[in-house]
Amino acid sequence: MSVTKIEHWRANARSAPRITWLDRSEVVAHFIRPGDVVCDLGAGAQTLRQFLPASVGYIPVDCVNEHPGTWLADFNGDFALPDTPFNVITCIGLLAHLADPAAFLERLATSQTGKFFIFTTSRSDEVSSYSRFVSDLSTVAVVRGRYIYTGVLRQLGSVDRTRRPISTIVCSNTPLLTYAASRIGLLIGYLRRGGNNK
Repeated sequence: MSVTKIEHWRANARSAPRITWLDRSEVVAHFIRPGDVVCDLGAGAQTLRQFLPASVGYIPVDCVNEHPGTWLADFNGDFALPDTPFNVITCIGLLAHLADPAAFLERLATSQTGKFFIFTTSRSDEVSSYSRFVSDLSTVAVVRGRYIYTGVLRQLGSVDRTRRPISTIVCSNTPLLTYAASRIGLLIGYLRRGGNNK
């Protein structure tokens, strides 16, 4: 029996993205190269999609189908990902909502070994245990109290240390003036709400 709170996920997928979701998604997008294909787990309102360059493929995966083209998967159960080829997996804000994050990561690492993995969490103390499933685990940013990590998925007991050089990951896909206007727009919205991030 699944412990997934479907109504919670449905409400998140239907709502306008919170500023915290936008900020995290924007930072995560800078670790995705033009030409990559991203499988976005827990896609919800598909916030990440708006920050990706046009040359990046996007596969949304969630437990609710509120947006056309979403692949359905219950992350608290025995899930399967699409057969469509992809090389990057994102998991923005999903781990906090799982009944057993370690079991989820074990299933993911077993089926998706070698894929570049980007995830966020508010509990940095738990992340050291995730290194069993993710090689080259690195903290790359902290955004509004949420830690952003990158690494490569690996099977349990594997010692393969496949590295993705930082020079091929970090890139700005946004022109400087567009980026500055976006940040100013977010700040104005934040100030209008009296500092409320919701």
